[in-house]
Amino acid sequence: MQSVEITSSGIKKVLQKYTAERAIAEYIWNGFDAKASKINVDFEIDSIEFDTYKSISISDNGEGIIYEDLSERFRKFYESNKASISSDSNDLTRGKNGYGRFTFHKFARYAKWCTKYNKPDGILYSYEIAINSDNLRDYEPSEPIKENSTRGTVVKFTEVNSDISTAFINDILKPYLRAEFAWYLELKEEKKIFINGEELDYSSIIAENESFPIELKLRKEDIKFECKYIRWTNKLNDEYSRFYFLNESLELKKTKTTSLNKKVITFGTAY
Repeated sequence: MQSVEITSSGIKKVLQKYTAERAIAEYIWNGFDAKASKINVDFEIDSIEFDTYKSISISDNGEGIIYEDLSERFRKFYESNKASISSDSNDLTRGKNGYGRFTFHKFARYAKWCTKYNKPDGILYSYEIAINSDNLRDYEPSEPIKENSTRGTVVKFTEVNSDISTAFINDILKPYLRAEFAWYLELKEEKKIFINGEELDYSSIIAENESFPIELKLRKEDIKFECKYIRWTNKLNDEYSRFYFLNESLELKKTKTTSLNKKVITFGTAY
């Protein structure tokens, strides 16, 4: 048994402003931070009559959690070895504070990670990590064993709170995830989120969507590029209105906030 460097009550105090939907979004970001292209969020029904759920599973096809880095990833709260995002950075890493993994206590009692990762020699290994929300300070990893499938991570939450219902999924969670990830999914078209097998559709929050070519003359050279402008119906959760600059391979090279952030009724994204 190993411990993180803060008390369980201290962790909950820091995370007291988290909601269940924001907590679930944290686990989705963790998957994308691990270079996953596909995230599945699946709810297992407990009682149809009472509209309760037995478990929630969030799976990804990312790089997995490297066992040899586990002490850095799990023991340090409020600190992460992930790079932080800045206003003009090309890094879209979001799990930079190192506490997203503890937010499950907002909607479930237990969390168990089953993760598969490649060692430097290319051999695939898997192991599990279990945490009880009654004592977030302690976590228990199993020993890695060799695998012959594909890498990725599944985190399963059990003893789910009774306020996780069909109404919560449709009326609270999905709208929150649209406002959280729409800009990212638009920017990274290969990235997908599925809720109970259905792809997250954010088209309802797009007010305007326009593409057009731009040509500039710079140092006697003609520069041509494509511009895509999107105006959202509402302000996104935490993402400012930005310009995103991508190269021909659609790799993000730079971002820059726009003057639209000072406006009240207009929210835009351009790349």
